[in-house]
Amino acid sequence: MPSQPYEGPFINPVHVPQLRKTVFEYEDLIFRQILAQGNSIKIVAVNDVIRERTPSYYMNLLAQEFARPVKAKAFKESLSPRKKTEKLTIKIDDKLRNKLKDFTYSYSSLSKILACPLLFYYQFILGIEPPSFMDDDEKINMRMGEFVHNVLQKMATSGDKFGEWEKLFDKLWESRENAAVRNIPGMDIYMLNAKIFLREIYEDERETGVRVVFADNTLASEKKFHGTIAGVYKITGRVDRLAKIDGHTEIIDFKYAKKQGKYELPSRATVRERFQEKGILHPAAQLIIYQHFNEAQAARFYFLREPTRDRQIQLPEKESKEAKDLMLAIKERLDELIGGEEISPAHDCGECEYCQYQALCGREDYYKTTRRNS
Repeated sequence: MPSQPYEGPFINPVHVPQLRKTVFEYEDLIFRQILAQGNSIKIVAVNDVIRERTPSYYMNLLAQEFARPVKAKAFKESLSPRKKTEKLTIKIDDKLRNKLKDFTYSYSSLSKILACPLLFYYQFILGIEPPSFMDDDEKINMRMGEFVHNVLQKMATSGDKFGEWEKLFDKLWESRENAAVRNIPGMDIYMLNAKIFLREIYEDERETGVRVVFADNTLASEKKFHGTIAGVYKITGRVDRLAKIDGHTEIIDFKYAKKQGKYELPSRATVRERFQEKGILHPAAQLIIYQHFNEAQAARFYFLREPTRDRQIQLPEKESKEAKDLMLAIKERLDELIGGEEISPAHDCGECEYCQYQALCGREDYYKTTRRNS
């Protein structure tokens, strides 16, 4: 600290002096707040000989302020090999094994135990929750998504008054039950964005005449189901909407996200084949499982935050036909995990990017991913 100024052929700090000054003051304030917490302080900077910043302007200021000289030190070109730490594992005793066998899985918990058993253990067996200061845009979007799902559920049961959906939205937003969400700092911006997304969907459906969200097609909303995976492991879930579309009973799973590549179905292999090869469930497995246990004829994802009209991904019929085979493959993988001797982390799996438990799993360089809004 502070960060180095950008110096390129077309722009440098000379062109934007006020911006550079603001950034400098901001980082200097943070730096001094950090210093205020320490008893013994050593300040180290790179000896930048190439750009003739030896020592830097900032280091000179600090040396003058604290009346201490800046000393040059030489470090080894390579560090000694880092001592390897033992891989963190949890022994599976009879008590834990029975708990895993009797556990009622949701799609979320099922995907986690298959991707990273240790993450599942921390989150669903021990019930460890990350501290609130780790909440970020992803968590806020999740809360906003829950509210939008509630709006869609209420709208689906309110008859054919779809033109008045904004009144329903505002009523639910101001309701006493929504106070906890409404009072999150900065939540009004997320609320306005959600209303814009829904407004665009409403206008697109009215213009094209193809109605999926704002349509009188609902057979059931937030329908809960229970079942067993290949007759062994219990599973439960909640269907966002069971709808009658083109004469077929169809599952609609609303995603409060943009349409992303990870949801696109693999072209060379089915979801079952991919799972048997890699041991990780493709997101479309959720549609297959929900369709299977609700005896629907079709299923689709609907991405509520997608800015284009291409907001849907339909589950191909060939995937639906492999539902029982997929269940059997999941059951065999769970047998393997639960019948083993220990639970261990799966570093660099698909769950790692947004995982808030990385400090507990022994993964190196944890929390260094750059989060992006979906």
